[in-house]
Amino acid sequence: MSLIAVILHICVDILCGLLVLRLLKDTEWQLFTIVKALAIGMMVDTLFVGSFSFFGLSILASFILFSIINIGLFGVFYKKLNLSWSDKLLKGRVSIWEGLLLVFILEKLVWSIYSLIKLPVYFDDALNHWSGRGKALLYSVNWSWDPASPLFMGKAFGHEQYPLFASIWRATNTSITGSPDGFIERVDGLLMWVIIVISIATWINEVSGKRWLGIVGASILSCLPLEAWHITAGYVEIYMQAYLILALWGIFNGKYVFAGLMTAALIWSKNEGLILFVPTLTLCLFFTLLLNRDLDLAKKAKLFANYKLTWISIISPWILFKLFKGIGFTIPGNSDIGYVDGTLKLFGYAMFDNPSSSFFWAFILIGIIISSSRIIKDKKLLPIAAGAFTLLAMMLFVFTSTGAHVFLENQMTIHRSLLQIAPVFIVLVCLSLVGEKTKLKEVQKEFL
Repeated sequence: MSLIAVILHICVDILCGLLVLRLLKDTEWQLFTIVKALAIGMMVDTLFVGSFSFFGLSILASFILFSIINIGLFGVFYKKLNLSWSDKLLKGRVSIWEGLLLVFILEKLVWSIYSLIKLPVYFDDALNHWSGRGKALLYSVNWSWDPASPLFMGKAFGHEQYPLFASIWRATNTSITGSPDGFIERVDGLLMWVIIVISIATWINEVSGKRWLGIVGASILSCLPLEAWHITAGYVEIYMQAYLILALWGIFNGKYVFAGLMTAALIWSKNEGLILFVPTLTLCLFFTLLLNRDLDLAKKAKLFANYKLTWISIISPWILFKLFKGIGFTIPGNSDIGYVDGTLKLFGYAMFDNPSSSFFWAFILIGIIISSSRIIKDKKLLPIAAGAFTLLAMMLFVFTSTGAHVFLENQMTIHRSLLQIAPVFIVLVCLSLVGEKTKLKEVQKEFL
């Protein structure tokens, strides 16, 4: 029953995402289209269900209403979707080397499915912040929308400051099956991993024309020790990975409204989305448009506004809700700002001398040094590099100069935070080492 519920949930979300992609005139039918549709649909689904839950409708009833609307709209607009199958990632025979690389990815897939079936939810944050609050909302026990209540936003289980994306999606799964279990409370991590793997492989293949290189990038991420655990751990860092890589893909390819959708999903996933990722993505977009000499200032301003208005219009109800209800955008802690002695050295150890990532960051550093001249000369890759290093610099500041230094000292959060930006650096290094198959045309398409 759990598997049937998950499949039903996924199908409804994909239908929703396809309808949104149709509005964005993205109708090329391929594996990556399904991935983008699922990413969009999961966000829209949870925002819809969460909103109706706030007004008193049960989660199951909200999801049924959401499903009816999407199935109805898909039935009406199906013929107008003009979907045409054209998948370069799946085209052609798989070579021996590609097959060997795929073994690493398939091994993680098998391990993840086994873990989801055999192992329970056992990490405290997953039990409390993400799954626990979802159950509280689902069963209306230990949950209140009243800020004066000690049960406000499920804070008996976890921090009320955390967004509800993962909690609502898992609660919806549970509402369909009728009872919770470890599979439906963590399967979203597997879905996000699939989104990340396909996004990395597709992006690299699109630009380089080398499918094997895309598979290399996907297998590198899959082989990270901490990544393998996070597929089924129940944490939300894997959400941040997925939506960050999709947002940057959108900026890189000139799909700024899509990038705005992914930015909204980042904010809806975790607080870092608003505090760290929004400034970084804004910087990436600014440099992308600045370096584009084929667009006039008015067109650049309009495209920039399209991106900003997209994520603001979608996520502003959640931000306003937090403001009016007095909910902070960070968890309570030491508010002092200033460098803490010894933390820079600890940050270095976390990156270059830790089993959670092995020699990954050393590999990344060497790759970037070797290809630095190409990155600087590439007008489309340079903004991505600027964004990646801005994120890294912001994390360095947070963990060495704020109250979050305790999470560096006890090695509790730092590794998960670095994991969030790992896919971006993988794409950056792969593309910078091989270059483009052809000179990419600047995208001047207007979406709104």
